[in-house]
Parts: sequence; C-alpha cells; structure tokens
Amino acid sequence: MYTLVGFLFLAGFYLCYSRSKGRAPMWIAASAFLAGWLLLVVTMGWGAGLFAVLAYAMCAGSLVVLLAPFGFIRRRQLLALAVASLLLEFLISSS
Repeated sequence: MYTLVGFLFLAGFYLCYSRSKGRAPMWIAASAFLAGWLLLVVTMGWGAGLFAVLAYAMCAGSLVVLLAPFGFIRRRQLLALAVASLLLEFLISSS
C-alpha cells in the first residue's frame, strides 16, 4: 500500500513537472495527489496521515526536481519501478 502511495505522489509531481512543458493535463496530476492523500489519511488517521503526506510530498518533489532534468525519470521507468516495488511488497508481506 505504501508503494502505491509513493508511486501516486511521484507520478503526481512528475506530471506537474511535465505540465510546465505542456505535456500533461493538470487534472491527472491533481487526482494522483488527491488519491495518495486520501489513502494515507484513511489508513493512518488524520494526524499521522497528514504528517506522512508532507513527508511523501517533500520526498517526491525533491526526487523529481533533482532527477527529471537529467532524464533519469521517464514514464516507462517510473511504471517499471512501481510494478517491481509492488511485487516486492506483496512478496514480503505474504511471507
């Protein structure tokens, strides 16, 4: 679940970054942020959820601003990383 939240925040920030170049609509990025925010607040409660939202948002924003200009973050790579992380999370949680 935390992998999905991290992917939603990272994808939202990346889409906002791509939006400045005119490649992505804003409503997709906003819905990714909102879904990540709601998922964290519902599962962790208001206090811890809001604190976790701030931490995830700062981390995702820093990663995108740092790595996207160099071309290290692309859509396919982001999707492959999310799938590998989800598989690893399910593998660890099932044992």
